[in-house]
Amino acid sequence: MITYVGSMSIGGAVPGATAAVDAGNTAVTVALPNLQARIDGLNAALAAPPPPVIDFASQLALANQIVTSVTAVIASGLAPPDITAQLANLTTLLTTLSVSMGTVDAQVTILAQLGALMLHAGLHVYAYEGSADGFGPAVTGELTSGLPSGGPGDQVFALGLVCNAGATATAMQAFFKVTP
Repeated sequence: MITYVGSMSIGGAVPGATAAVDAGNTAVTVALPNLQARIDGLNAALAAPPPPVIDFASQLALANQIVTSVTAVIASGLAPPDITAQLANLTTLLTTLSVSMGTVDAQVTILAQLGALMLHAGLHVYAYEGSADGFGPAVTGELTSGLPSGGPGDQVFALGLVCNAGATATAMQAFFKVTP
């Protein structure tokens, strides 16, 4: 039996794809501010001004404390801290986050393009379930007068997705709109 499901947008005919686009948009919406905040924080850390200049006597006392601490660390077998390594780590992390941001931007572009395609209306959806040899006559009978929005001589484009009953049919019924 063939059933006219209705005239709708591509997104309306494929609610599974629409749900995927919506889920992708939600994921990007959640991830983007977090990535941006991390990048902003790293940029702020890298751009922070150097510590204030202190008088010579304080610098000498601080230098002596550092020498004592570094000597103790070396004696214990640990390597002394190195600010250049920390800056390199920050720079690497910033690069990694920037690449992640680029990936999110690419995903946003794809989702926007797919979302725009989903908005195209005028798709007439028919659902058929029955014997294979009854499919052709059912379609012919349904379209003899043309589409609901036109006449029998109108040029049309059709795409038939046909499968045997079973798991694939169940999946198609979940992915495509098959009831009015």
